[in-house]
Amino acid sequence: MRQIENHPTSSGDVPTARIEIADCGQLSPDDPFLTVVSAAAGSDPYEDYPEDADQDIEKPEIVLGIAREIREIGNMLFKESKIGIALAKYLSKSILT
Repeated sequence: MRQIENHPTSSGDVPTARIEIADCGQLSPDDPFLTVVSAAAGSDPYEDYPEDADQDIEKPEIVLGIAREIREIGNMLFKESKIGIALAKYLSKSILT
């Protein structure tokens, strides 16, 4: 959903490329995806897109704190030999770009 929300648009707020949701289906009430589970190891509480963040990302000290926390999660994953996940963690947050 976030990818659709943040897809580039042209004049008139029209997506620059066709967006199609195919066979999305409907979840049944007993679907396991509807159960609340604790955060997975290596996850973080930050939004993937900075404009969706609850924090004031205009303040450098807040952004620096977020970056440090995400870096530490990446370091932990690297030490656990989860190299691919660690790399994705280091590169995934566009908050610093």
